[in-house]
Amino acid sequence: MKLIPAIEKLSLQPTWITTEEILYVCRNKRMIEFHTYNGVFRTPQNITEYFALLQADRFVHGEVSSSIINLDKVTSFDKKRKIARFEHISGMNLEIEVSRRNMRAFQKVQ
Repeated sequence: MKLIPAIEKLSLQPTWITTEEILYVCRNKRMIEFHTYNGVFRTPQNITEYFALLQADRFVHGEVSSSIINLDKVTSFDKKRKIARFEHISGMNLEIEVSRRNMRAFQKVQ
């Protein structure tokens, strides 16, 4: 488990998140956003730097180099729409698009 320093998007409070909490990472303007079931967290680092850190923990590129997806957290994959879904026990659902180039990594996801 790796800890990542981040800022909670709504409260702007500094915090630490674990790689296990991360569903996916995406770029939003000049910030990187870590999406979890507990909220969205930001950091000003480069997404490429985080891919190198996360790659060993079953993270793959989603949409070319603009997102990184945690394969262990994907609950379903819509091959036609190229959408990875994250469904939480609470009923919260999140989706992110996957590029055609990176669809192979999602073939084992039901």
